[in-house]
Amino acid sequence: MRQWVRRRSGKDERPPLTGRFVSTLGRTSHVVSRGQGQPVLLLHGNGSLGEEILSAFPEVKGIAWIAPDRPGFGQSDPLPEGAQDPLSQAVWLEGLMAALGVDKATVVAHSLATAAALALATARPARVSRLVLLSPFCRPTPERAMLGLRLCGMPVVGRVLRRLVVPTVVRTVRKRIIRGFMAPNLPPPWLSDFPVTHAANARAVKATVKELESFNAAMTAAEDQLSPPQPVTVVHGLNDKTAEPEWHLPWLRQRAPQMKCILLRGCGHAIHHASPGLVLRVILSDDIDDPRRDGSGRNAPGLRRTDTRAMKRPGILPVGRWDQHTGYTVV
Repeated sequence: MRQWVRRRSGKDERPPLTGRFVSTLGRTSHVVSRGQGQPVLLLHGNGSLGEEILSAFPEVKGIAWIAPDRPGFGQSDPLPEGAQDPLSQAVWLEGLMAALGVDKATVVAHSLATAAALALATARPARVSRLVLLSPFCRPTPERAMLGLRLCGMPVVGRVLRRLVVPTVVRTVRKRIIRGFMAPNLPPPWLSDFPVTHAANARAVKATVKELESFNAAMTAAEDQLSPPQPVTVVHGLNDKTAEPEWHLPWLRQRAPQMKCILLRGCGHAIHHASPGLVLRVILSDDIDDPRRDGSGRNAPGLRRTDTRAMKRPGILPVGRWDQHTGYTVV
């Protein structure tokens, strides 16, 4: 009975991490970080937290992981009404880097955050040394129904849903939410106590809705101007049902012809949790001739056992070198 009450109350999850608070464009931004050295800016996707993407990576000597809660999520203040689009978030990112004293960084972005990363890299190339895009959701996309989220964005009904209904539902189905985020892969141990109820607080739900509502118009207006000059590496799961690679990658390659891309069979949208060691290898090096191996032929540093098992599954055909004609390496 006690365990049932614990599950119902959401106490299977730990409290959210509290890091550093900085003022960005007159608003408070919350940042969690780990390590010292070359800055790597980690940008979480829609509806998540900085600590979620940070949790996929270990401390690495010489690397400073910097993972903010993006505007409106976690403990960061939202941007002004009508300024939740990727271009406005790129302005916020530049302000955040200035507030943190970071002149230039490798930017690693997941899902919807890749749009803001592209905008920042294009508009302020001196700020971004390299882009690593994980499961990029960057192309204007036909809208899905998402009736529940649309209701949560309404002025009166939405306020009631966000404050009273959503917390109860999330506490009840938090494990299902994590499984859905990871599908078709199994959730890793480090997400077992992830603070889902904090990630789905009333302000964050509103930010989720507003970010989605503003995405298509902003990216349609900006798509002809987006052209990041930096090296761009993409890691994408072929089983991603949220950001389908066949929809987003051709669009992205038109704007970043220098793009290198690793496609992972059997992996879904949360690629940094499904194959964290491989993603770490890509972040630390832009040499992806064979992303599974280092120069000595051993497994790449940080490659988890689950990654190795996935790569040995029938039907996985590693490509020894990056194909300059397709830009893709399939593993």
